[in-house]
Amino acid sequence: MWFLKFIELLQFKVTTKFQQFGWQHILALCLTIVLAGLFMFLFRKAKKKTDKIILGIFWGIAVILEVLKLLVVSYQPETHSFIFHTQFFPFAFCSMFLYIPPFAIFIKKESVSIAFESFVSLYCLLAGLLVIILPGSVFNTEFLFISIHTLYYHGMMVVIGSYLLFKNRKKLNLSYFLKSVPVFASCAVAAIIINEVSHACHFEFFPSAFNFSRWTEPTTILVFHDIDIALRNINAHWLFPIIYVILFSFGAFIVYIFGYVILNRN
Repeated sequence: MWFLKFIELLQFKVTTKFQQFGWQHILALCLTIVLAGLFMFLFRKAKKKTDKIILGIFWGIAVILEVLKLLVVSYQPETHSFIFHTQFFPFAFCSMFLYIPPFAIFIKKESVSIAFESFVSLYCLLAGLLVIILPGSVFNTEFLFISIHTLYYHGMMVVIGSYLLFKNRKKLNLSYFLKSVPVFASCAVAAIIINEVSHACHFEFFPSAFNFSRWTEPTTILVFHDIDIALRNINAHWLFPIIYVILFSFGAFIVYIFGYVILNRN
Protein backbone atom coordinates (compact mmCIF):
# COMPACT_ATOMS: atom_id res chain seq x y z
CA MET A 1 0.00 0.00 0.00
CA TRP A 2 1.39 3.37 -1.06
CA PHE A 3 0.53 5.04 2.25
CA LEU A 4 2.54 2.54 4.29
CA LYS A 5 5.44 2.95 1.86
CA PHE A 6 5.21 6.69 2.46
CA ILE A 7 5.35 6.20 6.24
CA GLU A 8 8.35 3.89 5.83
CA LEU A 9 10.02 6.62 3.79
CA LEU A 10 9.41 9.09 6.62
CA GLN A 11 11.04 6.61 9.00
CA PHE A 12 14.41 7.25 7.39
CA LYS A 13 17.07 7.13 10.10
CA VAL A 14 20.19 9.26 10.33
CA THR A 15 23.53 8.09 11.63
CA THR A 16 24.29 11.53 13.05
CA LYS A 17 21.53 13.19 15.07
CA PHE A 18 20.83 16.92 14.86
CA GLN A 19 22.92 18.91 17.31
CA GLN A 20 21.97 22.02 19.24
CA PHE A 21 23.45 24.95 17.28
CA GLY A 22 24.53 22.55 14.56
CA TRP A 23 24.08 23.66 10.96
CA GLN A 24 20.53 22.28 10.76
CA HIS A 25 19.54 24.17 13.91
CA ILE A 26 21.19 27.42 12.74
CA LEU A 27 19.50 27.09 9.35
CA ALA A 28 16.11 26.63 11.01
CA LEU A 29 16.69 29.69 13.20
CA CYS A 30 17.61 31.82 10.19
CA LEU A 31 14.61 30.60 8.17
CA THR A 32 12.30 31.29 11.11
CA ILE A 33 13.56 34.87 11.45
CA VAL A 34 13.33 35.50 7.70
CA LEU A 35 9.82 34.05 7.41
CA ALA A 36 8.58 35.97 10.45
CA GLY A 37 9.86 39.24 8.97
CA LEU A 38 8.52 38.35 5.53
CA PHE A 39 5.01 37.64 6.80
CA MET A 40 4.94 40.87 8.81
CA PHE A 41 6.04 42.84 5.74
CA LEU A 42 3.91 41.18 3.07
CA PHE A 43 0.71 41.07 5.10
CA ARG A 44 1.16 44.25 7.15
CA LYS A 45 -2.00 45.74 5.66
CA ALA A 46 -4.00 42.52 5.51
CA LYS A 47 -7.53 42.50 6.88
CA LYS A 48 -8.67 40.43 9.85
CA LYS A 49 -10.19 37.81 7.57
CA THR A 50 -6.82 37.30 5.90
CA ASP A 51 -5.14 36.95 9.30
CA LYS A 52 -7.59 34.20 10.22
CA ILE A 53 -6.95 32.42 6.91
CA ILE A 54 -3.18 32.56 7.50
CA LEU A 55 -3.64 31.24 11.05
CA GLY A 56 -5.87 28.49 9.68
CA ILE A 57 -3.26 27.44 7.11
CA PHE A 58 -0.53 27.30 9.77
CA TRP A 59 -2.82 25.33 12.08
CA GLY A 60 -3.80 22.89 9.33
CA ILE A 61 -0.18 22.20 8.42
CA ALA A 62 0.67 21.72 12.11
CA VAL A 63 -2.11 19.16 12.54
CA ILE A 64 -1.08 17.21 9.44
CA LEU A 65 2.57 17.13 10.52
CA GLU A 66 1.59 16.03 14.04
CA VAL A 67 -0.51 13.17 12.69
CA LEU A 68 2.38 12.10 10.45
CA LYS A 69 4.72 12.22 13.45
CA LEU A 70 2.43 9.94 15.44
CA LEU A 71 2.25 7.52 12.52
CA VAL A 72 6.02 7.53 12.05
CA VAL A 73 6.77 6.65 15.68
CA SER A 74 3.94 4.09 15.81
CA TYR A 75 4.47 2.17 12.58
CA GLN A 76 6.13 -1.25 12.77
CA PRO A 77 7.47 -2.08 9.26
CA GLU A 78 8.17 -5.70 10.22
CA THR A 79 4.49 -6.44 10.84
CA HIS A 80 3.00 -3.58 8.78
CA SER A 81 1.03 -2.47 11.83
CA PHE A 82 0.78 0.50 14.15
CA ILE A 83 1.54 0.36 17.87
CA PHE A 84 0.58 3.65 19.44
CA HIS A 85 3.15 5.22 21.78
CA THR A 86 1.21 7.16 24.40
CA GLN A 87 4.17 9.34 25.36
CA PHE A 88 3.92 10.98 21.94
CA PHE A 89 0.27 11.92 22.29
CA PRO A 90 0.14 15.73 21.87
CA PHE A 91 -1.15 17.30 25.06
CA ALA A 92 1.77 19.34 26.32
CA PHE A 93 2.41 23.08 26.45
CA CYS A 94 3.72 23.16 22.88
CA SER A 95 0.77 21.07 21.70
CA MET A 96 -1.78 23.74 22.51
CA PHE A 97 -1.22 25.19 19.04
CA LEU A 98 -3.06 22.11 17.77
CA TYR A 99 -6.20 22.97 19.78
CA ILE A 100 -6.49 26.73 20.32
CA PRO A 101 -6.36 28.33 16.81
CA PRO A 102 -9.81 27.06 15.71
CA PHE A 103 -11.38 29.11 18.52
CA ALA A 104 -9.57 32.23 17.30
CA ILE A 105 -10.56 31.47 13.71
CA PHE A 106 -14.21 30.51 13.98
CA ILE A 107 -15.52 32.53 16.94
CA LYS A 108 -16.97 35.65 15.35
CA LYS A 109 -17.31 37.76 18.47
CA GLU A 110 -14.00 39.61 18.54
CA SER A 111 -14.06 40.25 22.30
CA VAL A 112 -13.95 36.47 22.75
CA SER A 113 -11.78 35.40 19.82
CA ILE A 114 -9.08 37.92 20.78
CA ALA A 115 -8.41 35.91 23.96
CA PHE A 116 -7.48 32.85 21.89
CA GLU A 117 -5.57 34.98 19.39
CA SER A 118 -3.58 36.60 22.19
CA PHE A 119 -2.81 33.11 23.52
CA VAL A 120 -1.30 32.13 20.17
CA SER A 121 0.68 35.37 19.93
CA LEU A 122 2.06 35.12 23.48
CA TYR A 123 2.04 31.57 24.88
CA CYS A 124 2.51 29.74 21.57
CA LEU A 125 5.18 32.23 20.58
CA LEU A 126 6.90 31.56 23.91
CA ALA A 127 6.69 27.79 23.42
CA GLY A 128 8.11 28.10 19.93
CA LEU A 129 10.96 30.35 21.02
CA LEU A 130 11.97 28.09 23.91
CA VAL A 131 12.39 25.05 21.68
CA ILE A 132 13.66 26.70 18.49
CA ILE A 133 16.40 28.46 20.49
CA LEU A 134 17.19 25.72 23.02
CA PRO A 135 15.95 22.42 21.53
CA GLY A 136 17.96 20.37 24.04
CA SER A 137 16.86 16.74 24.17
CA VAL A 138 14.22 17.08 21.42
CA PHE A 139 16.95 16.18 18.91
CA ASN A 140 17.47 12.87 20.69
CA THR A 141 15.90 10.85 17.90
CA GLU A 142 17.23 8.85 14.98
CA PHE A 143 14.27 9.67 12.74
CA LEU A 144 15.12 12.51 10.35
CA PHE A 145 11.46 13.46 9.96
CA ILE A 146 10.94 13.90 13.73
CA SER A 147 13.89 16.30 14.00
CA ILE A 148 12.65 18.27 10.98
CA HIS A 149 9.14 18.24 12.45
CA THR A 150 10.46 19.66 15.73
CA LEU A 151 12.21 22.56 14.02
CA TYR A 152 9.37 23.29 11.59
CA TYR A 153 6.55 22.97 14.12
CA HIS A 154 8.13 25.26 16.72
CA GLY A 155 9.49 27.62 14.09
CA MET A 156 5.98 27.86 12.69
CA MET A 157 4.66 28.90 16.10
CA VAL A 158 7.28 31.65 16.23
CA VAL A 159 6.33 32.90 12.76
CA ILE A 160 2.55 32.97 13.29
CA GLY A 161 2.86 34.14 16.91
CA SER A 162 5.11 37.08 16.03
CA TYR A 163 2.91 37.89 13.04
CA LEU A 164 -0.25 38.07 15.16
CA LEU A 165 1.58 40.08 17.80
CA PHE A 166 2.64 42.51 15.07
CA LYS A 167 -0.86 42.77 13.63
CA ASN A 168 -2.34 43.39 17.09
CA ARG A 169 0.33 45.93 18.08
CA LYS A 170 -2.25 48.68 18.51
CA LYS A 171 -4.14 46.48 20.98
CA LEU A 172 -1.07 45.67 23.07
CA ASN A 173 -2.12 46.72 26.53
CA LEU A 174 -2.24 44.80 29.78
CA SER A 175 -5.75 43.61 28.97
CA TYR A 176 -4.42 41.89 25.85
CA PHE A 177 -2.11 39.77 27.98
CA LEU A 178 -4.65 39.14 30.75
CA LYS A 179 -7.19 37.78 28.26
CA SER A 180 -4.77 35.03 27.30
CA VAL A 181 -4.16 33.81 30.87
CA PRO A 182 -7.59 32.14 31.39
CA VAL A 183 -7.09 30.26 28.12
CA PHE A 184 -3.82 28.79 29.38
CA ALA A 185 -5.31 28.10 32.81
CA SER A 186 -8.19 26.24 31.13
CA CYS A 187 -5.69 24.11 29.19
CA ALA A 188 -3.92 23.29 32.47
CA VAL A 189 -7.20 22.34 34.16
CA ALA A 190 -8.05 20.10 31.20
CA ALA A 191 -4.66 18.40 31.60
CA ILE A 192 -5.29 17.78 35.31
CA ILE A 193 -8.72 16.28 34.58
CA ILE A 194 -7.28 14.08 31.83
CA ASN A 195 -4.56 12.77 34.13
CA GLU A 196 -6.92 12.09 37.04
CA VAL A 197 -9.59 10.40 34.94
CA SER A 198 -7.08 8.30 32.97
CA HIS A 199 -5.49 7.10 36.21
CA ALA A 200 -8.81 6.35 37.89
CA CYS A 201 -9.93 4.36 34.86
CA HIS A 202 -6.53 2.67 34.46
CA PHE A 203 -6.46 4.21 31.02
CA GLU A 204 -2.92 4.87 29.86
CA PHE A 205 -3.81 6.72 26.65
CA PHE A 206 -2.60 9.94 28.28
CA PRO A 207 0.48 9.07 30.35
CA SER A 208 1.03 12.62 31.58
CA ALA A 209 -0.84 15.52 30.03
CA PHE A 210 1.18 18.71 30.49
CA ASN A 211 3.65 16.57 32.50
CA PHE A 212 1.34 17.11 35.48
CA SER A 213 0.68 13.49 36.44
CA ARG A 214 1.84 12.51 39.91
CA TRP A 215 1.86 8.83 38.94
CA THR A 216 4.52 9.07 36.25
CA GLU A 217 8.18 10.03 36.24
CA PRO A 218 9.03 13.69 36.97
CA THR A 219 9.04 16.02 34.00
CA THR A 220 12.31 16.49 32.15
CA ILE A 221 11.63 20.13 31.25
CA LEU A 222 14.61 22.21 32.39
CA VAL A 223 13.96 23.97 35.72
CA PHE A 224 10.59 22.25 36.14
CA HIS A 225 12.34 18.92 36.69
CA ASP A 226 13.90 20.11 39.95
CA ILE A 227 10.67 21.75 41.08
CA ASP A 228 8.72 18.57 40.35
CA ILE A 229 11.12 16.40 42.35
CA ALA A 230 11.24 18.85 45.28
CA LEU A 231 7.44 18.94 45.52
CA ARG A 232 7.18 15.15 45.32
CA ASN A 233 9.65 14.85 48.18
CA ILE A 234 7.42 16.94 50.46
CA ASN A 235 4.15 15.39 49.22
CA ALA A 236 3.05 18.69 47.70
CA HIS A 237 2.91 17.74 44.04
CA TRP A 238 -0.52 19.37 43.83
CA LEU A 239 1.36 22.69 43.77
CA PHE A 240 3.22 21.78 40.58
CA PRO A 241 0.43 22.69 38.11
CA ILE A 242 -0.01 26.05 39.85
CA ILE A 243 3.71 26.84 39.67
CA TYR A 244 3.75 25.61 36.06
CA VAL A 245 0.98 28.01 35.06
CA ILE A 246 2.54 30.93 36.97
CA LEU A 247 6.03 30.49 35.48
CA PHE A 248 4.87 30.05 31.90
CA SER A 249 2.45 32.97 32.32
CA PHE A 250 5.36 35.06 33.53
CA GLY A 251 7.24 34.01 30.41
CA ALA A 252 4.28 35.02 28.25
CA PHE A 253 4.19 38.35 30.09
CA ILE A 254 7.86 38.92 29.21
CA VAL A 255 6.98 38.21 25.55
CA TYR A 256 4.16 40.77 25.86
CA ILE A 257 6.54 43.38 27.35
CA PHE A 258 9.10 42.86 24.58
CA GLY A 259 6.35 43.04 21.96
CA TYR A 260 4.93 46.20 23.46
CA VAL A 261 8.32 47.94 23.67
CA ILE A 262 9.51 46.91 20.20
CA LEU A 263 6.27 47.30 18.25
CA ASN A 264 5.12 50.56 19.84
CA ARG A 265 8.28 52.57 19.32
CA ASN A 266 7.58 55.85 17.60
